[in-house]
Amino acid sequence: EFDLNELSLEQKQALRSFPDRRLRAQAEKLLAMGGGLPDANRAKVLKSLLHVTETTGDADAGKAVFKKACAACHQHGDMGQKIGPNLTGMAVHPKAELLTHIIDPSRSVEGNFRIYTVVTVDGVVKNGMLASETRTSITLIDSKAQETSIQREDIEELLASRKSLMPEGFEKQMTEVELTNLLQFLTNK
Repeated sequence: EFDLNELSLEQKQALRSFPDRRLRAQAEKLLAMGGGLPDANRAKVLKSLLHVTETTGDADAGKAVFKKACAACHQHGDMGQKIGPNLTGMAVHPKAELLTHIIDPSRSVEGNFRIYTVVTVDGVVKNGMLASETRTSITLIDSKAQETSIQREDIEELLASRKSLMPEGFEKQMTEVELTNLLQFLTNK
């Protein structure tokens, strides 16, 4: 017995962008049945959560939320990894703008933070951000900071997505209080 809720957001996102159309459709159906999918209508989700931007949260508690949910990819001060954009100095942005990036990360994604999908000649599928490329190989980095180098001669297909490496659905991973606290931490001067 397999529990869909055990899949990480990244794994769900990878299934939703799987190169094989038939498998992708099957995954969508299973994920939707299991209720494990974040609502695809990101604007609706954002609207339903905007009220958290009008509340003052607890910045110290927000720091703990950052460590748990964001530090694997983002840096803030001396905490975290340099995979996604550095979030130090975000206090200059309004909370509503930051919430938009958290809830709808693919709304305005810069090219270097997009997901690339590689299908190798032996049928293996790899997802990640393009970390580097040479004449003979490319290197992908995933949201766990794992790098994978693939020889160009082993690549059957290379697809650039419009999706951000940051998956949708963080509202399913944290409570509204945690989200309020995270926004407070990010905007604290």
